[in-house]
Amino acid sequence: MPREGRREDLHVDSEAKRQLTIAANLGAPTWRVAYHRGLFEEASGNFYLALRHYEEAISERPGWEVALSRRDGIAAATQQGEKSDTVPTDDDRR
Repeated sequence: MPREGRREDLHVDSEAKRQLTIAANLGAPTWRVAYHRGLFEEASGNFYLALRHYEEAISERPGWEVALSRRDGIAAATQQGEKSDTVPTDDDRR
């Protein structure tokens, strides 16, 4: 049975975000925190924010293949990284 959308998953997500904030406050590397924030945003469908976090991770750790791959995958899937959190209207396509 798929676990998507269950209340327990929302709790896990908020707990994971809380733990990430704690890690950042304790001095975890900026690139690592940014990368994981990108994963959270990507999983939530917030691709524009995910791209911003992946870019931050890449700027802190240039050439990191994992973050580059995720960024490039989103950019390709969302037509070169256009803001994809909303569905384009006909006016946007002109």
